[in-house]
Amino acid sequence: MPSAKQTVEVPPAADEWALTVENLRMWFLKPFEKARQPILDARKIMKEEGVSDKLIEQVTYYDEGSQERNYKEVLKLCVNPKTKKLWDLQTLSSAGRVSNSEISSIVSKHNGREPPYYIIHQIHRILDDRHTPPKEYLTAHLMFEGLCVGKREYVVNPEPDMRINASTSIGFYHSAPLEWNDVKDQYDKNNPSEEKRVATFNWRNWGSGDGSAKIYTIPWDRATFDKMMEHTDNGKVGLSVTRLSTNKSYGVKSIKEFCTDDLAGLIKTCDEPQPTYRFNIDPKALAEFMKFQQAKAEQGENHFQ
Repeated sequence: MPSAKQTVEVPPAADEWALTVENLRMWFLKPFEKARQPILDARKIMKEEGVSDKLIEQVTYYDEGSQERNYKEVLKLCVNPKTKKLWDLQTLSSAGRVSNSEISSIVSKHNGREPPYYIIHQIHRILDDRHTPPKEYLTAHLMFEGLCVGKREYVVNPEPDMRINASTSIGFYHSAPLEWNDVKDQYDKNNPSEEKRVATFNWRNWGSGDGSAKIYTIPWDRATFDKMMEHTDNGKVGLSVTRLSTNKSYGVKSIKEFCTDDLAGLIKTCDEPQPTYRFNIDPKALAEFMKFQQAKAEQGENHFQ
């Protein structure tokens, strides 16, 4: 235990928006892990209730999708296996793996940016008014640009200048939909005619409009939004709001509008039809114009034909 004169160093809190391998893994792969959790939980329950291993494997089979495999490959090629950090130009230059001319070409292709980096292109504010009280969330779409060290699988003509990228949406995941039914376990040699409670998962239709629950993970907060904005392209970002009860989305005109304290009121305004014209003339000027028009009419001149 430290004495009264000693100080204890407290490590700084991890920046959840910094570009790190850990954050990239979370953005790319965590949604898949969370989505599969109901399957793992169901397998455990069925195992405890005596369902055979073969039936459990059969009814809850799933395969790693192409998108998840792509994210894993991107991470593998962008991460230095020795330091466990993202490859950067300084490290590659020190190792003699890129020349100064190559660095200039890479930076030029990235419009002056040095990879690795990521940019948030779209931010959405979600109003979940399907329950009382309603809740609000944030989601975003980002693009990661890294440095590819190695060869991509099944790619004949790789991107020039070591370019490799991947986009993803953060702030939600799709929970795997399960159907529970009483079925006979034909693989149970002792009780093949006994009905058991079994969960079924159809992984082939997963994510193709199957109605699986969408779970939001980033509660709305102005400070969180401001952090997201720091990772946009100099503030250039698409902003929109969504009401879940109607499944409608609306674009917004400004950050001030996006950050309103009355999101429901903003959406209501978006729902109402906007006037096609504005009649905003000073009453005194209108009266003078009417007199002028009347005088011209009396002279037999009609300027409005």
